[in-house]
Amino acid sequence: MSKGNYILKFSSNNRIISEKIVKL
Repeated sequence: MSKGNYILKFSSNNRIISEKIVKL
């Protein structure tokens, strides 16, 4: 897995978590 793909996946996961927190 390239570093770029890892960062992209991590940032997308962060966005999903942030959206869940906002809904709460």
